[in-house]
Amino acid sequence: MGPATAIITLTGTLLTEFIGDRLKLDDIREMADQRKARPLMEGIGRQYGL
Repeated sequence: MGPATAIITLTGTLLTEFIGDRLKLDDIREMADQRKARPLMEGIGRQYGL
């Protein structure tokens, strides 16, 4: 899969008291640009895989 072959949209709420601030979103975008597999999990710990 190359760049721009799949676009997904994730909806949710950024809870700054638990995760940080809007700068964390920049970190997440940078991780996405690296195109490495990352774990995806819910706040309750449910894992959706890599």
